[in-house]
Amino acid sequence: MSKDEEKKNDKDSAEQGSNKDESRKELDDILGQLKESESQEGDMDKSEKGMDEGKSGSPGPADSSEAKEEPEGIEGILESISEKAADEPVEALNPFQRIISVFTDPARLFRYVKVKPNILLPLTLVIIFTVITGYLVYDMAIDSRIDKIEQSDGIPDDRKDIMIDQMAAAKELPRKIISTVVVGPISILVIYSVITAIFLLIGNMFLGGQARFKQIFSAYTYASLIPAVLGTIVKVPVMLAKGSIEVDLSPAVLLPMLEKGTPLYKFISSFDIFTIWYLIVFAIGFAIIYGFSKLKGILSVSIAWLLYVLIFQVWLSTLFRGFLG
Repeated sequence: MSKDEEKKNDKDSAEQGSNKDESRKELDDILGQLKESESQEGDMDKSEKGMDEGKSGSPGPADSSEAKEEPEGIEGILESISEKAADEPVEALNPFQRIISVFTDPARLFRYVKVKPNILLPLTLVIIFTVITGYLVYDMAIDSRIDKIEQSDGIPDDRKDIMIDQMAAAKELPRKIISTVVVGPISILVIYSVITAIFLLIGNMFLGGQARFKQIFSAYTYASLIPAVLGTIVKVPVMLAKGSIEVDLSPAVLLPMLEKGTPLYKFISSFDIFTIWYLIVFAIGFAIIYGFSKLKGILSVSIAWLLYVLIFQVWLSTLFRGFLG
């Protein structure tokens, strides 16, 4: 190869290298311009979003995710309200404080029961005192029924003898234990469940509130400690001293002219001091659990109780008494 050809080849390779360098520079310039334009567009988008959010007050990404989680509709609103109520701080009460609060500060107790309803403690106490009371006055209750049968003019003599023999047989120890230890607690569970269902129907359906069965059952059982425990402590010694189960602590004791067994006497005697006390306490619990005013709770419970007294204590018992003569 001649020197001229070598020079020519060197010149061509140099030109190719310079061309490559120029093309690389041009490519780098283009990429740099693209990056700058993208960054400028991103800044503009952010500023526009910030201005739009400032004007409209719409939530940002974090807020929008929270907004999506918010419940929709009436059921969602009720659910969110109940969840907030469940998360409300409540004063912790130990079992002793709960029992004492029934008599001293029921509002404090039922604020606790609304969040942490408890059935076992009050129900156990009610059953224990009911069993003890039933066992102590069982024979007196049987004797009282026998006396009423003997004094009845509407029952034939032969039928009286059969009924009296059946009552006397009920005094036997096995039947006495079954009646007080087995039948008594079962009766309490059934009666309390029915009463709870009635007040749950009143509160949820007729008054438009929201409560659970366990809350109302717990409130009613705690309130029942007043007649079941305190009432027992006061009345049972008097019963044992008198030898009779008839211990009247109602306004009827101030009206001696009223004949026992009449509708008016039965109505007035229903206003026992312990009964009124426990109804007021339960009304407070009913109002707190449902979020009603205290007046609304007292009116609701009072009307329901008055209907019960008029139907079962007055009308049906008078009807049954007339049937027996």
